[in-house]
Amino acid sequence: MYSLRVLFFTLPLYFSHIFSPLGVILWESYSFERQKVYLFFILVIFAYIEWCIKFPHNIWLTYRQYAFIIILLFIIPIVSAFSLGSTIDIGWLIGGHEKHHGYIFYIGIIGFTILVMTSSREQLRSYINWSIASALLVALIAIWEFLGGVLDIYGRSEMISIYPGRSSSTLGNPNYVAGYLLPFVPIMLEGVWRNQKTLIKNEGMNYLLRLTIILCLLLAVVVTGSYIALLLLAILVISYSVSYLLYGYSKVKQIITLATIVAIFILWSLILLDPVKLLSLQSRFILMKESMLVIFAHPVNILIGFGPDSLLTQFSIARSTLVDAYFPQNMLIDSSHNIFIDILFQYGIFPVYLILRFIIINYEKLTTPTGLSIVLLLTFLTFNVFVISHIIVLILLFVFTFKD
Repeated sequence: MYSLRVLFFTLPLYFSHIFSPLGVILWESYSFERQKVYLFFILVIFAYIEWCIKFPHNIWLTYRQYAFIIILLFIIPIVSAFSLGSTIDIGWLIGGHEKHHGYIFYIGIIGFTILVMTSSREQLRSYINWSIASALLVALIAIWEFLGGVLDIYGRSEMISIYPGRSSSTLGNPNYVAGYLLPFVPIMLEGVWRNQKTLIKNEGMNYLLRLTIILCLLLAVVVTGSYIALLLLAILVISYSVSYLLYGYSKVKQIITLATIVAIFILWSLILLDPVKLLSLQSRFILMKESMLVIFAHPVNILIGFGPDSLLTQFSIARSTLVDAYFPQNMLIDSSHNIFIDILFQYGIFPVYLILRFIIINYEKLTTPTGLSIVLLLTFLTFNVFVISHIIVLILLFVFTFKD
């Protein structure tokens, strides 16, 4: 699947300012996410054409095998729209905000997931390799920015004023960069490609290559200034070290020891946390709480959600005094900063159930490198906004880890 390889490599790197050094600005001059979504759709369409030419039988079998789930996912937002009296217009279909792309995007993600599920194990491995190559470039650009005092490499002076001293690389937000790079660290640490297809063919260079990539990823996360990502990486490294020391002990003792270390580390981190960062963390919990209060006030919508982009609509119409205390009244709020609450609010319990079901059924696989990557990314996204670059990596890791 050449189109999907191109997708995994180019999507994190492409945005509206990519041709700025040549004096060319495409469409929305400040768009990072919308431009990635345009490219996403183009490459998914090419991927379907490619797949239907080469393996039409395979994709038909996949759609037939999961027909009930696919149909249910398709109709849930439509049922939600009718139940709420929403108008199914062009805005509902394609959205109208930087990180909100409407029902069509939702359908695109489902179609993309089917393509990934239809791919062979070897194809999935190649997608991960291309993603690692892309992550390395994202990391190098972030480091390059930082070395220049957050160098304005693409004529993005507005980004410098918004995130002073922090690198936003090609994703438009330092936290997005940290979240995208985070899941690749366990993969490279474990050397998952040691006896498989690697980024380079010279087996003697594998260790040096992995070490270089790890250092670049870690340094890039540091220059984004994301405390949550740094905390998770620290817990990962400490847990790895302690688990090796506890090798041979019972599972119960290992779990208790690791849980105690993680709890102490988080508590200590909160004590040392910068007041501004602590305020930012508190504000996220406020949004999560307010979003859940709306859901519980409408029990039927727990099943069918409020539809695409409904969080943006909700906080535009009604905001509590508590929310206004943490966020300026003219500031758009388009996410609860929690991936599970965001999905539940917009699309109901069924998609959340599918995610949790895969995790519970295959929990033993979470100790694999890609399984740990899933845990890291999902944990990060329980406190952050998720974007297309995160979504495609998360879907890839889920399918690769849980596919028989």
